[in-house]
Amino acid sequence: MSEYEIIKKLESMKKVEPNADWASFAKKTIVSKTFETEPAVGLKESALHLFGVAFNRPKMAFAYSLLICVLFGAVVVVNSSYSGGLTQLASVLTGVKVEKVQTPEERLLAVIRATESELDKVVAESKDIKGEKIETKKVLADASEKLRSLPAEQKAKFAGTVVAKVKTLEKNSNAVIMDEKEPLVQEFYQVIAENEIKELENNAKNLTDQQKVILNKAKDFFALKKYSDAVEELYKIQPSAGK
Repeated sequence: MSEYEIIKKLESMKKVEPNADWASFAKKTIVSKTFETEPAVGLKESALHLFGVAFNRPKMAFAYSLLICVLFGAVVVVNSSYSGGLTQLASVLTGVKVEKVQTPEERLLAVIRATESELDKVVAESKDIKGEKIETKKVLADASEKLRSLPAEQKAKFAGTVVAKVKTLEKNSNAVIMDEKEPLVQEFYQVIAENEIKELENNAKNLTDQQKVILNKAKDFFALKKYSDAVEELYKIQPSAGK
């Protein structure tokens, strides 16, 4: 192409103007454009993504492992001062309510507290000794059912606590509200006496001759099913038995 032709070509291009509809068309296209949004990512997916990234990069894997150890240690510390710590953490992470599992000792303590509370309520609300005796008997009947449901190693502690509680209430109110000769009450004394006799027999070599005489007398009462009398004798053996 000659120089003349190039100049003519450039002059013709100067006269080219944009299409009148171009601006409105471009605006319409931009406005009508639907922008795609990022899909929402849940906690679980985020955690999996982080673990995937971490374990594809050794340095990040180490950092994440250290962070997890620190967090777990913090949870254990919190749990040691508050027994429901781990249970609450599990509930938060899973979104499911987790019932705290009681230890045998916690279950026993709960039963003891409930029974003591019921006995306190009887004394506080009863209008006379007769009514107090009736209500106390009801509480002891309920306590008897609880006693039978407890593991063997917890029965003596529960029975001893119930009897001691009633004795304390009797002393404070200066009234007898428990008939020790009733079979219901004897059931508690039976458990106490049986446990005391077993412990003393296991320690027989450390008992004095006098203490052995008392132990044998208590065993005689036990054989006759006079359990409260057996307990009374057993309590005469002083704590210095091992000396």
